[in-house]
Amino acid sequence: MPAVEVAFAFILGISIAAPPGPINVMMFSETLRKGQKHALLIGLGATTADALFYALTSIFGKAVPDHGLWHLALYAFGGAVLLYMAFSVLRTSELEASLNPPLQVSGYFKGLSVGLTNPLQIGWWVTVGLPLISLFGYGYFAVGFFAGIFTWVYSFTRAVSLYRDRVAGRLSIIVKASSFVLFAFAVYFAYRALSQL
Repeated sequence: MPAVEVAFAFILGISIAAPPGPINVMMFSETLRKGQKHALLIGLGATTADALFYALTSIFGKAVPDHGLWHLALYAFGGAVLLYMAFSVLRTSELEASLNPPLQVSGYFKGLSVGLTNPLQIGWWVTVGLPLISLFGYGYFAVGFFAGIFTWVYSFTRAVSLYRDRVAGRLSIIVKASSFVLFAFAVYFAYRALSQL
């Protein structure tokens, strides 16, 4: 198994999961209110949504025409999505709004429903996920990407559980690191788009 491909997908998985957003807000709140196990269920629900999007992308991605113009469009739009996410992450340098989750459903289904209905998450899989899967390979991408997401979900909820008062102060470092990784991938996608010309 090529370690480089898995490592890149792992880093990308963490950078996608780490920025402040509805899932992290819900995990943070649930950890404070009910403990890590309840928060993990939210993260697992959101990861299930990503797994469903991955399966759909893998199945229908094979029908995508394999020529330069289509790949140019995918890389261009994917780069734009990543760039938007990188700057959005920087703008939300604190946990969004309140710590009250928008849905009053229990754990796993709360994370799953938010993951399945998040427009940015859907757009990411169409414009970024598809080119990355074809670039890294289906198996290698899945291993690294989902290992990165699971690592973040567990580490974040564990840190909040152990260091409740200190976590908020470390969020700015997490935000900047995630934004940098997303920006780096956006630059790489721009390079790949130009190489199709």
